[in-house]
Order: sequence, then C-alpha cells, then structure tokens
Amino acid sequence: MYAVECFFDPVSEEYVRSIWRGLQSAGITSSMQAIEGLRPHVTVAVYDADLTFDPFIRRFDAFAQHVPSMALKFDAVAVFPTSGTVFAHPAMTDALFHVHRRYYQEMASFQSIANPYYVPDSWNPHCTFAINLDAHALAAALQYCIGAFRPMQARLTEIAVVKLEYTEGACIRSRTICSRLLH
Repeated sequence: MYAVECFFDPVSEEYVRSIWRGLQSAGITSSMQAIEGLRPHVTVAVYDADLTFDPFIRRFDAFAQHVPSMALKFDAVAVFPTSGTVFAHPAMTDALFHVHRRYYQEMASFQSIANPYYVPDSWNPHCTFAINLDAHALAAALQYCIGAFRPMQARLTEIAVVKLEYTEGACIRSRTICSRLLH
C-alpha cells in the first residue's frame, strides 16, 4: 500500500508525537508509536493496489513542485468509529481544498486504484492520534486526547509518497519513497 502524505513543521510534529507518547504511557494504545518510520501527517491519497511506480513518481514529482507550504489550524478532536480512529481535525482552508482537488486532477489516471475515503467529495482531512481501537479503547483514547489537546497552528512543509508495510492487518512500517519540500 502507498500513501501521499503532507508532513508538518518540527514543532507541530513534536506536538503530535507527544500525544502518541501520552497515549502509550497511559496504557491506552501504542498504535502510532509502533509503526516504524511513521511521521505525523495529513494524508492526501491512499492506494491499496500496486502502482505503476515510475509513471506515478514522475507525475507526483511534477505535481509536488507546485504545492505551496500552508498553514493549518487544528482545533477539533474527532473519531472515525468504524476504524477506531481518534484524530485532530483541521479547519478546511481554500489552499488545502485546492491542493487536494488539483492532486486528483493531475493524478487522474491513478484514481481507479485510490482508496475511496480520500478522493474528492469523500475526504476528511485529519492527523491521526490513534487507530484500530475497539470501542472501550476508543473512548479512553478520546478522553485522553480531549484532556491533552490544545489547538495547534501547524504548517505543512513537505509532501511525500510513502510505502506502508503491513503484517497480519496491522501497519508496521512507513517508508518515504519520494518527497519534496514545500515553499
């Protein structure tokens, strides 16, 4: 599986990691801490199938050259109950909306293998605090995150293609394949 992810400035990245560590220290979940190489991010696209890799990377790199760095305000904590996910939800900005739309326009030939949760008109941008939780752990993680959360003014500073590696249905590794700094 591959994903296109936008990474944060160092201060925002450390803030998200502190939530991950807190959830682990509280004995609630280590779901994010356990993924080797994972960086806090906002996902733009996920591809569940294998990509025609060289053409994909060429198109991605051409697209990424024109993606600006952008500020995002995260001021809400929310859940996706069906996947047991707790996350920070950013306010939608024109810049984020247009980058996402433009991505899918420029990468249209790959949309048939894109995960439908991330395509235009279905996408809920978010930064994950915990994932794959049962109902009890989801409630505990949400309670923890509400107590620990403070609104975050973040900057997206990099966009990357990452390879996500799974074992027995759980993501164990995130490896950056190609990235570009945003200006």
